[in-house]
Amino acid sequence: VVKGARTTATPRLTPERVMQRLAETQHETALKHFGSFYSSELGGIVTQPGFMVVPMDDHMVHKGDAVAESVLLVDGYLYQLEARLARFRASAGLAGLPLPMSEERLLRVLLDTAAASMKMNGMLHFWLSRGRGTFGLVDTPCTSLYALLSTEVAYNTHIDRDNGWKAVASPVDPRSAYFTVLRSTSCIQSAVAQLEAYSRGADLGLFVDSAGTVLSGPDCSIAILTRDGALVVPPDDTGLAGMAARNVAELAMQYAGGDDLPIREVQRRLFTTQEVAAAAEAFAISSVIGVVGISHLDDQWIGEGAHEYAEQAGPVSLGLNEMLVADRQYRQGSDRHTEVPYGYMTGMRSQLQ
Repeated sequence: VVKGARTTATPRLTPERVMQRLAETQHETALKHFGSFYSSELGGIVTQPGFMVVPMDDHMVHKGDAVAESVLLVDGYLYQLEARLARFRASAGLAGLPLPMSEERLLRVLLDTAAASMKMNGMLHFWLSRGRGTFGLVDTPCTSLYALLSTEVAYNTHIDRDNGWKAVASPVDPRSAYFTVLRSTSCIQSAVAQLEAYSRGADLGLFVDSAGTVLSGPDCSIAILTRDGALVVPPDDTGLAGMAARNVAELAMQYAGGDDLPIREVQRRLFTTQEVAAAAEAFAISSVIGVVGISHLDDQWIGEGAHEYAEQAGPVSLGLNEMLVADRQYRQGSDRHTEVPYGYMTGMRSQLQ
């Protein structure tokens, strides 16, 4: 068929063969970490990773036309679920994506998906897509909702928090302000910036505007500790401070002026690469990585003369990460934690509400 080449025919698969292939061709990460998956297209939850699929004609696949959110699952509680849902709804509104169900039904779907995984720790990811239909831009009859519980983040123990990360200013253009606030599934800028940083022997690429203002890292917020003790975190209205960075700012305010950490005050503003280079410490912050110290920017050590850990991240990064991890643990009366109703979906009758 192909002139000048010896080839074999491409198989035409029967539905039965497709089901067999899906069940058999599962990658290691899925087998180890994927607990449950909800699809509004299927109308329910599956727990076999091979069937956690999205149709090719879904606009999330061929256009990247979807919004996304994720919630940490910590010891059977979803951490800050209500706040994450509020941000999810805001992104959906900016993208013109109506929910395919009521908000009450959405909450039930997410809780049931988490419960069906039978996992106590991990991350619940969920997406709202323009939906299935044509390969045009917006011609779809209905939006689609997907959710997946993965334990991958629960085993995120490979980060070297003592030495910290080396960062470089990325040549990749940052997102516009509108799409910084709108949390979409289109992450190609972040992926390219991260790959470019790896090619230069760095761990992190920082998005920097033409004025030298540091905006963010790929899927993480950036903060600094000035030498006079000010923790500087981007303001909320820019979309550059993720939920974890906001939590760090709130928690640090409780300790400002105390003896536990050398933080005198918390400032919510943007800052430049020059301020990062001159800072006592710098941090990358997200729900996935927690707080990781940034030891270098463009091969220059951050914190020289400010602390005794030569060529390493400073001690405040470790303290802030410990505070963030502690805040994620359930406490009696906490308004940040939503219990997962495992009993209904798993038969764990002791937890049946």
